[in-house]
Amino acid sequence: MCLRWRTGKQWSESDEVDIMFSGVAYWDGVRHIWFGEEGYWYSLDDMSDQIEAFEYIKSLTILYCNLDK
Repeated sequence: MCLRWRTGKQWSESDEVDIMFSGVAYWDGVRHIWFGEEGYWYSLDDMSDQIEAFEYIKSLTILYCNLDK
């Protein structure tokens, strides 16, 4: 599970978090991933191909988008 911390300067039990994604791994690896409340992804393929695609999208973002850093 991957969380995004939303409040506070130091971690406490009253802080708010968003669930960015969570995954489930059975005997054949992580195949089920939920993205917050917005989406679900099921993959029969090796996740390496999808990771490469996201890395390429990130490189395009860095190259072409003017992001506040």
